[in-house]
Amino acid sequence: MDDAVRYVTGTEKALLEARIVGALLARGVARAGPAAFGRAFRDYLRSPRNLLRGGPGRYVRSRHGEVFAATAMPPLNDPSFPDLVAEEVMAIAEGRPLPLLFGLLSVSSRCPYRCPHCYALPELGPEEAVPLEALVQAVRDLAEAGARAVFFTGGEPLMRVEDLPVLVRTAREAGLRCFLVTTGHRADREVLARLAEGGLAGVIVSLDGRDAATVARSKGNPGAFDVAVSALRAAVQVGLLASVDCMVGPEVLDPEGFDRYLDFVGDLGVHFVNFFPAHPSGGAAVHGRFGLTPAEHARLESLMARNNRGARPRPLAWSAAVWEAPRGCVGGHQFIYANPLGQVRACPFLPRPVGDIVQGRLRDILATLRTGPAPSGCAPDLVRPSVPAPGDRLPPR
Repeated sequence: MDDAVRYVTGTEKALLEARIVGALLARGVARAGPAAFGRAFRDYLRSPRNLLRGGPGRYVRSRHGEVFAATAMPPLNDPSFPDLVAEEVMAIAEGRPLPLLFGLLSVSSRCPYRCPHCYALPELGPEEAVPLEALVQAVRDLAEAGARAVFFTGGEPLMRVEDLPVLVRTAREAGLRCFLVTTGHRADREVLARLAEGGLAGVIVSLDGRDAATVARSKGNPGAFDVAVSALRAAVQVGLLASVDCMVGPEVLDPEGFDRYLDFVGDLGVHFVNFFPAHPSGGAAVHGRFGLTPAEHARLESLMARNNRGARPRPLAWSAAVWEAPRGCVGGHQFIYANPLGQVRACPFLPRPVGDIVQGRLRDILATLRTGPAPSGCAPDLVRPSVPAPGDRLPPR
């Protein structure tokens, strides 16, 4: 099977974008009429929140022919994408909550690692806290609330390798695309092939560097690098979308180091890279990990923009911290998080739970959360002062 990543560029990309705009205008006019939608769309294009702003110079084509700009959004060549944008245009115009994109659902309290930057670190333990039945119901509630995707995380979700096929099948039957956020533990070709057959769309593997020593320092485990690389190769071999999550450290913020990392994961067949600054919550708060200075934040944004422009065959690079900076926090409105204990938060980095999927229904929690004001967000915590205090530094690599 051909493992090469396929990109949509040039004329093919321009034609796809023209079809998207045509479909979007047709849906918007059908919903609101030409005048009202025209005004709303004009204002939307001027808004920093619009999904069309800052699009890349290439898109990723999956083995199944779906075209993606990012895993958190529907495929661009699927009717659900212009539907989503039309819904968002009118939501902004009418002052309603933005459409729900995805849920981040922790399906295991167990993990073979104890990464010091992990936001779920305080909730990890030796026993599972959330029964399978509650997780199945949460997946169905996400779909009922209009979510487009669900990301199964943990802990390490493959600690529940026997339960995952049930959750993946439930997501598929409910109309949700599902992704696995994993360290790579147990993610061999046989396991991933079985999950792909059940409806898994992709994996997101934690890989904080391009060499074993860097990843060992990040994970506290000398075998973590090989585990992650093996999982990515297996994912590509079975036809899954392959992404990596990478903590931002000095190498990433150096232009040559950034390019070396992107080239390394690109050679593995990776489609997307998600860069995360350390956030002072969970394990990072316990271990004194810091965010970025304004200059470092701007540098990361510039490096990603340079990478994403043009048709160069290399993984697309994104960062939630950079994406949210001009748009504001979308936690609780465009995505939702349930931690390994079943506690629901608007975002992994906001400490106060707003409900519990073991004791209640995610459907009801979402209804309450989405009708309230958007949270103040965590962007200030991700950008630290320009002048560091003595000893203040980026997370060691």
